[in-house]
Amino acid sequence: MALVVPNDGEVSLLQKMLNQNQTNTLLLKLFSNNYTPSYASTLSELVEVTTTGYTNATVTNSNWTVSTPSATDYAQAGYPELSFTFSASSAQSLVYGYYVTDTNAPSNLLWLERFTNAPFTVPAAGGNIGIILTINLENV
Repeated sequence: MALVVPNDGEVSLLQKMLNQNQTNTLLLKLFSNNYTPSYASTLSELVEVTTTGYTNATVTNSNWTVSTPSATDYAQAGYPELSFTFSASSAQSLVYGYYVTDTNAPSNLLWLERFTNAPFTVPAAGGNIGIILTINLENV
């Protein structure tokens, strides 16, 4: 599924683009409920993973790499892989996707994405999920 910027995140993202609300404290979190993102998505509709060993990840502005588009290409921003480690499975062992919030506005859902092959099951012995963030801006 494609990345979705819900209505709640649009204002914050525009402020960041225009340098009105800079922060280095974005958090990438995993959600465990069978949810399909939409433009009307809100943070209250997501259930954060609580499996043993899980912690959310900080997304630091300086780690993004932005490519310059050519005449026939598109601009792309990429982030190095973020790895989530689970030490053991508990009652909550399914992961459907990820979402991003801002610690300066923790109730603000910036963007989210459901994994194409969701859900992923965390094995009883534990395991890892790696996420590489990529954002493309294309002319349509």
